[in-house]
Amino acid sequence: MNLFRLKLLHWCHDKNEITRMLTIHDHPYWQLEFCTDGHIATHDGEKMLMLLPGMFFLVPPQAPHGFLKPCPGTESYSFKFQIADDVRLSADWATPVPPSPFTRWLGGVLLELVVNETQGSLSVNRKQDALEYLLSNVVHYVYREPRESTVLPEPIIQLREMVLSEGKRINVEMAAARLNCSVSRLKYLFARAAARCREVNGDTSVKRYLDRVCLELVENYLEYSSFSIGRIAETTGFPDIYALSRFYTRMRGYPPSRFNPVR
Repeated sequence: MNLFRLKLLHWCHDKNEITRMLTIHDHPYWQLEFCTDGHIATHDGEKMLMLLPGMFFLVPPQAPHGFLKPCPGTESYSFKFQIADDVRLSADWATPVPPSPFTRWLGGVLLELVVNETQGSLSVNRKQDALEYLLSNVVHYVYREPRESTVLPEPIIQLREMVLSEGKRINVEMAAARLNCSVSRLKYLFARAAARCREVNGDTSVKRYLDRVCLELVENYLEYSSFSIGRIAETTGFPDIYALSRFYTRMRGYPPSRFNPVR
């Protein structure tokens, strides 16, 4: 799919906004929600998903969606735009976009463009073209033709969603119970799925995969949020700072205080 003509309509920066009532709605334009701090409960019209720091949520025209921002400290950026001839995208559902090397780079550039800007000033300051180009890349990234290696089989998707929602609270036994199967059955299903999926890098251990996704979750908070280590530990399901530090040191070989984001 080639890049397309995109027109930015509006953007806003929400900080410390609290909404505790979910209102499912739709609108005739595209929307990109980018969480940079805290967490946002997002509804895609069918189920609730968690939007964590560094994650995008892309909403096509007329797609049902809603947001909950239950806690202070939440920060996000919202971009509303139109796409010419977007019927060829064949998109009618909202899509969460998890962090990846591409989205981390993209998020950093987006923030550099809007820092110190006020709503509506981009066209005056000649940044609108650059922002529109970046937004078109997000849409292209989400709706590109999927490669075989990017399609995650079950139960890998289910395990990943559990950990991204609840962090270290999820262990192998709990995951098996959530999936209504025995631990041995889960290990068998995971090994069979892992054999044909690059997502797990050839690793057939359920525990190691859960730990790797949990590490990704922790590093999303370290990179994108202003949370203290203590609050990150609480948010990601660790009993205390020391448990988080031991886990991170085991996984990375150094403590979380030495984390250095790579963009």
